[in-house]
Amino acid sequence: MGKEADNKKIGKNIRHMREFSNITREELADKASISVNFLKNLEYGIKGASITTLSNLSKELNVPLDYLVFGEDNNTINNNNEELLLLLNSMDEDDRKKVQEIIVNIILAMNNKK
Repeated sequence: MGKEADNKKIGKNIRHMREFSNITREELADKASISVNFLKNLEYGIKGASITTLSNLSKELNVPLDYLVFGEDNNTINNNNEELLLLLNSMDEDDRKKVQEIIVNIILAMNNKK
């Protein structure tokens, strides 16, 4: 059975990421080329959005489209790791590779202590 989109859940995910990214409704609406009122209606689940609008919002919020629609990406984000993954997704590729290298070194060092 496939997943089904839910306007209230989508709105909650948009609002969560907007607030997490410290972006005002006005800023996000402007960047996504929608009205502030429409964004507010999306966040409260009153209105639904086209795939184009959701794609624009996911781009501006630096999250996969799956996250906005289903609350997860294709790898099924674990709630305990959600914020870390979202932060990593917001980084540019070079910085993300540096962070990955640091994490690998930390894990290797911790494994050597055992």
